[in-house]
Amino acid sequence: MRDPERIDRIVEKLHGLWHEYSDLRLCQLVENIVVAVPKRGHCIYYVEDDRFEERLDAWVKRLEERDE
Repeated sequence: MRDPERIDRIVEKLHGLWHEYSDLRLCQLVENIVVAVPKRGHCIYYVEDDRFEERLDAWVKRLEERDE
């Protein structure tokens, strides 16, 4: 069984990123994050939540470094 706590954690990270990239549509943002996952032809359907969250964390880190 997947950890139900992941839902709020991932949604909160996505919430912050979407505000930073508010000109993007949600699916554009998610696709941009998923493309960096080199598995199964970059299809979002196969990306596990933990891997997606790792990509979200990488995007958040880049934003923080950019703002320093």
